[in-house]
Amino acid sequence: MADADTPSSPLPTTTLQAVCAELGLPSDTWLMDFWRQHAGAWLVDQVVVYAIDDVQERNHTFEVAQYFPRQIAVGDDSGGRLILVDRLADSGLWLVDAGSPSLEGAEHFDTLEQLAAAVGREHREPTQ
Repeated sequence: MADADTPSSPLPTTTLQAVCAELGLPSDTWLMDFWRQHAGAWLVDQVVVYAIDDVQERNHTFEVAQYFPRQIAVGDDSGGRLILVDRLADSGLWLVDAGSPSLEGAEHFDTLEQLAAAVGREHREPTQ
């Protein structure tokens, strides 16, 4: 998986639109722009943004539709937490334990950059 600063081969817009429609995402989501430029990403040595080819499988594996019907998983923190986005609104990102049945106690971030910075800080701070 590439660093987010490394562009990958662009996927055809029709492929992106089909996957977004299947996931219930609007065609103007920031993810569409992201996936046009990157085949996934690895940020701050912890945060994984799934490639479009992996999103459906990961959502199925983690049963996201069952526990979070209004969200989809678009990545994880390599430490047992999923990154969720709302399907129909561009209302930020949620960082939630993979085994959690709700968003209660989840952290909310306005941008992917804020989420990556917070996860990066967590992993740089010494544990007590």
